[in-house]
Amino acid sequence: MGSKSMDYTNCVLCDSVNLETYIYAKDMNAGRNILKCRQCGLVFFEDGKCNTLTLDDSYWDSSEHLRVYEKDIVQEDFKIEFRNRLKAINQLKPKGKILDIGCGIGNFLNVARKDGWEVYGIEISKLAADYARDKFGLNVCEGTVENCNLKDSSVDVITMWDVIEHIQNPLDALVAVRAKLKNGGLLVIKTPDEKSLFKFISIILYKLSKRKISFLLKYVYYMPHYFYYNKKTIQKMLGKFGFEILKIETEETDYNFAKEKIKLHYKKFFSKRLILLILPFAIVVSRFFKLQNKMVVYAVKL
Repeated sequence: MGSKSMDYTNCVLCDSVNLETYIYAKDMNAGRNILKCRQCGLVFFEDGKCNTLTLDDSYWDSSEHLRVYEKDIVQEDFKIEFRNRLKAINQLKPKGKILDIGCGIGNFLNVARKDGWEVYGIEISKLAADYARDKFGLNVCEGTVENCNLKDSSVDVITMWDVIEHIQNPLDALVAVRAKLKNGGLLVIKTPDEKSLFKFISIILYKLSKRKISFLLKYVYYMPHYFYYNKKTIQKMLGKFGFEILKIETEETDYNFAKEKIKLHYKKFFSKRLILLILPFAIVVSRFFKLQNKMVVYAVKL
């Protein structure tokens, strides 16, 4: 959510230069290696010389992604998830003005409005923003949190559902997020958990096979995700900007949504079928050990 260039020779979280190549670009058919900071554990795609870190709306460029979100079963599953999230938010904050950054086609805002919230959205993709306005009649700013027309200290709650991992400059984004929130305002972030069971299995197989078993990585590491957080690194990141963590919950990606995304990620029949066979088992085991692939972070602006 910021176009300022960043130097990825240092860790953006702790400024350490003690970085290791975690996954090689050619093992994922990616343009860049994935690095890991040995000091704080932050995982991220390395910067490339041709990369200017401009805003990236490529997630919604493909109509295939839109069709996944439009499926009735996915829509219903999202409604259930967002109603549960709003119950948690309502326990922490009275209803008021809620801003969803990276609101996509407006699924969450549509549910929040029906729950009695005054809703606003920000979305960098014209396709998604137009869809949210046309289908749901939502107030959506096309752009970034830095250039939207909301006044500073005017928002009670800001949500970022599967967004922060897409942000190429999270530091600038969090400065702007903090500015829009009222004192005592609530920030809710959902993002992949780097410590999930599925990622652990993917990395172990990759390392033990001496990089030969790499097809699982395509599901958990891919562009346009730029940063990969765990509970420790997200807490450290938010703490740098004056947020106090209230609680962190874990959950897995909705099964029906995950199935559709796997079909997009994998074109080879064997890989696709194998992942789809593994997925139900992985969900059950990760839920048992509380090592699901997503975490939801609730934090308050101090």
